[in-house]
Amino acid sequence: MHYSNFIVKKIPASVLLKFMGLVLNLSQKNLLRIIDLLTPLSRNEWQKRGFGKIKELILDNHGCVGAAQRFSTQLSDKTKRRVFDNFVIKGMLECYDKRYAFYEKYGFGSPAVLAISPTSCCNLNCFGCYSAGHDQGSELSFEETDDLIGQAREIGTNIIMLTGGEPFMKKEMIFQLIEKYDDMAFQIYTNGTLLDEDDISRLVQAGNTSLSISVEGFEEETDRRRGKGTFAKIKRNMEYMKRLGGIAAFSTTATTENLDVILSDRFIRTMIDMGFLYGWYFQYIPVGTKAVLDLMPTPAQRIYMTKRVKELRRRYPILLAMFWNDGNILEGCMSPKKYVHVNSNGDVEPCVFAHFSTDNIRDHSFTEILDSPFFHMLREMHPFNADHRRPCPLIDNPRVYRDILQQIKLKGTEPEAGKILNELAPFLDKYAQEYGMLLDKEDN
Repeated sequence: MHYSNFIVKKIPASVLLKFMGLVLNLSQKNLLRIIDLLTPLSRNEWQKRGFGKIKELILDNHGCVGAAQRFSTQLSDKTKRRVFDNFVIKGMLECYDKRYAFYEKYGFGSPAVLAISPTSCCNLNCFGCYSAGHDQGSELSFEETDDLIGQAREIGTNIIMLTGGEPFMKKEMIFQLIEKYDDMAFQIYTNGTLLDEDDISRLVQAGNTSLSISVEGFEEETDRRRGKGTFAKIKRNMEYMKRLGGIAAFSTTATTENLDVILSDRFIRTMIDMGFLYGWYFQYIPVGTKAVLDLMPTPAQRIYMTKRVKELRRRYPILLAMFWNDGNILEGCMSPKKYVHVNSNGDVEPCVFAHFSTDNIRDHSFTEILDSPFFHMLREMHPFNADHRRPCPLIDNPRVYRDILQQIKLKGTEPEAGKILNELAPFLDKYAQEYGMLLDKEDN
């Protein structure tokens, strides 16, 4: 299918003016009007059906309606306008042209999202951390990160995720970047403990940045993994964020120990009360030198998680996203077509959990790396499973990287990267098979 078929048509200026006025007041009526404005811009039946499904949810007073209204009332006007500018004006107009031009030249689309880990250092020492094992002495300079973001912007990548380690270990550099690139959207994954009121005020003033703050559940679960006082610090910072009209999400990793807690009604109500407007559900992946296999949710727990999150979405005014159980929405894994990661050593990885690379930004341009045999091979294999509910090449289709390794030489970007391809292979093969069988059983 031609690249342009995957993207909503460019929005005419007359529609944009109407759209912007509606965005500032997201009542149910205005949400319906927004969908009516966007539906005629669909490029294919898949997009048209998607807009139709959203309209059904709005008419059914689904939780997404209340979530949109919370965005409308809780965010400051500046933040709302900046979100509109960076996601709609830039994302659907200027970046459309850049991504289309890139496709015409190279035959594949540039990713919409670039994740960068400026440092692998962290002020906490959480057990089971996915990035444990990356060189704690490596980091990207401001000049390197600035150049990388500038290259990404030129090819239409306009969403920058900053992760780590803890990004705010390099606090001033982070602020310089988000203030320089005020026409791009930043999302920062953080433990939230290094921020004070002045920092939060500066973030909200920038208007283009959302925080994704890590929690493991309530105070007991969060402090057990992240250290005493962590949850209280997050709560204080969120009170200030909410008061100023900033935007933040909770980010939680489902494990065998906290699954019931983070999927509880009480947890979601608490996150809403704290001011989080959306939330990310990840699942524990056994990577990094501190990997704990027993923390990985079982296939049955993963099936339960999908059902439970759908119920929470329906009932509560907060947007919830699941990695990796939302693969059916994204048509498979986000990487590498929509997203790639650059670690603190400059190695370009398919994602933050796939600790493999063939190229480094210090040796090649961002475009050259996207055009490398490694990423070409991944794009050709995508989607990695015909059942998009099984999107991940690490845990759902664990032969993907083993097959690639037979054809090209991959560099492990941390000392124990190869464990997931050999030592853990029997476990992951069995896991993937069992999860697939459970999905088939659900369908029958």
